[in-house]
Amino acid sequence: MGDNLRRYCALNDKLLQLFPNAAGRQKHYLLVLAALISGIVGSRHSHLPIIAAKIPGQDKNKRESRVKQYTRWLQNERIGPQAYFAPFAREWLSALAATPLTLIIDGSQVGRGGMALVIAVVYKGRPSLLAGL
Repeated sequence: MGDNLRRYCALNDKLLQLFPNAAGRQKHYLLVLAALISGIVGSRHSHLPIIAAKIPGQDKNKRESRVKQYTRWLQNERIGPQAYFAPFAREWLSALAATPLTLIIDGSQVGRGGMALVIAVVYKGRPSLLAGL
């Protein structure tokens, strides 16, 4: 079993543990989330075509389909931080509870007059995104 498949399966199993009652569409959303996280970690990029290349069992034709699927998932109004990301972040922070946490807060201008506030946790010397407002 390759690293990409092992990582995807582990993420999928963990996400389904966080959402034990997931069924139907919610379960499908979790599978897409596991694929996105696995692709980001495996490729170390956030570009959807590069992420899709790191998903196990994909040929070139399926990659383009995956990119469209990920784009639709990211633009879906039903998928928000409270529904899908908060339980994952909560579990991750509870695993880090025994160690001292360092937070990085960054405010930046985005778009035309917009403001983004990003909070990251430093883990193994690297900031990991915790929340974006």
